[in-house]
Amino acid sequence: MALELYLDLLSQPCRSVYIFAKKNNIPFEFKKVTLMHGEQYKDEFQKISLIKKVPALRDGDFCLTESVAILLYLADKFKTPDFWYPADLQQRARIIEYLSWQHTAIRLHGSKMFWLRVLIPKGLGLEVPQDKMDAALEDLNNSLKLIEEKPKLNAWRDRVRATIGTELFDEVHQTVLGAKDNMKLMDAKTMAIFKPKAKFPNLVQTCYLNSTLQGLLTITDFIQGIYNQESVWSSLPKSELLRGFVKVGLARFTTSEAVKEPALTAFKRTVAEFNSEFEDDRLSTFQKLLFLYVSVQDAHEFLSCVLDQLWCVSSDLQVEACNKGYSYTCPVDANITFQMLSTGTCNGCGLQSTREEDYIDLSLDLVFAGENQLEYWWCVECGAEASS
Repeated sequence: MALELYLDLLSQPCRSVYIFAKKNNIPFEFKKVTLMHGEQYKDEFQKISLIKKVPALRDGDFCLTESVAILLYLADKFKTPDFWYPADLQQRARIIEYLSWQHTAIRLHGSKMFWLRVLIPKGLGLEVPQDKMDAALEDLNNSLKLIEEKPKLNAWRDRVRATIGTELFDEVHQTVLGAKDNMKLMDAKTMAIFKPKAKFPNLVQTCYLNSTLQGLLTITDFIQGIYNQESVWSSLPKSELLRGFVKVGLARFTTSEAVKEPALTAFKRTVAEFNSEFEDDRLSTFQKLLFLYVSVQDAHEFLSCVLDQLWCVSSDLQVEACNKGYSYTCPVDANITFQMLSTGTCNGCGLQSTREEDYIDLSLDLVFAGENQLEYWWCVECGAEASS
């Protein structure tokens, strides 16, 4: 069986694999996976790529994903010239250093600009706020400046084109360079696969679960904050909820309940490990029916539980990030935590005091005037333990 490469040349990692294989005369069968048609979600492709992403490689019974892993595999198997992947330890380490860095720097920010400038406005018909565009451009420029200034980058691109050959360079970039025009001709149904589906399957009286997740998934900066920091939390066992959240986020882009239901069930089970109140999916059929009529779970309680779990693991992730030379920003603190100013009047001496507190609880028990008293309050003047 010939080596198979599953690619969509709209994807930069796929283009890098394609260029490398072509330039080194590596024999392969090109298997096109059209991302715009959602072909990466088909059951047949999942047998090749469990993560449902391109590029992917199949070499006999061996399957491999992730562009960097594929490039290194091809270099070793086909003994490509030394300048691609040198035998010298330090030169090789320098290449690995760049390949590891570019995924969360140049490629991440470049892909984001492509979505903001082309796919979202032209394909989905949605307006991108200018502040989002400006912030994305600044991130990209900061990454590029770490390598070279723009005039030198243009010269570098020309050198790459000359080195790999104009014909191959133009061939591999034809799809992405024509993306803006192709968007105008594309049927709206084609891009529908990328729009969040409005419905999750209801796992026996779990509307609270669906409403909570759908609400959080609309907070773009919250979601992006989780995705962008995957290199920090991916290896930490305590991050199971973050992993589950990403799986649910990906599942919403498919109409298949066979994909959505396991993601939702796993997410709910992770939450239930911290709060047994949400363990109803483990009940017998009779218990579930009984639960259906005697109790209704509260979306706010579930949301609070999810946010609290994400917040609690942030301290461990900050330590993990520091050990890796990164930083970690809790997406709950950055996007949801708010400050509340509370004022108390001592029932003993009338002294008023105020204090600011951070909250992630989106529903507060408000204190009414009169006999209701603030808890956990102590007057520094008279020692009274109640206030209004």
